[in-house]
Amino acid sequence: TVVGWIGFDSYRIYEIKPCVQEAEDKVHMLKGLPAKYEKKSGKLVQEAKQAAMHFDLAKAKELKKEASDEMHEMHEETCGDGEAIPEQFATCLDYLSGNIIYLVFAPKGLPKSSDIKPYIEKAQAIVSHAGCGSAAAPPAPLSSGD
Repeated sequence: TVVGWIGFDSYRIYEIKPCVQEAEDKVHMLKGLPAKYEKKSGKLVQEAKQAAMHFDLAKAKELKKEASDEMHEMHEETCGDGEAIPEQFATCLDYLSGNIIYLVFAPKGLPKSSDIKPYIEKAQAIVSHAGCGSAAAPPAPLSSGD
């Protein structure tokens, strides 16, 4: 049984770095979402303005709705991905919790909670800025005056 436990703890030590790297990658991807969606929705708004200038109001309305839908999609993606990141980091750190190999040998190079905290804070800041949370509302749809 001891050999099995040590084997399992070895596996958990092996898995922590890829786990943390995946979570860090998600934070970097999350940082890029607003720019990606704003560029796309901005282009749609410009097309809508052009359509309105050519008195194609139906097309302008359709393009504005598309832009609004893009911003709503960004909000949903940011909130969903961003709110999951701290939990993923916690899962990664859980690989060390009660790990005999980690406790006895303290291998160098393994992430600690202090290494991970800035990533969690960054993800939380992005989520907060996006207006996520149970009390927060998604961004307002674009009005016809935009």
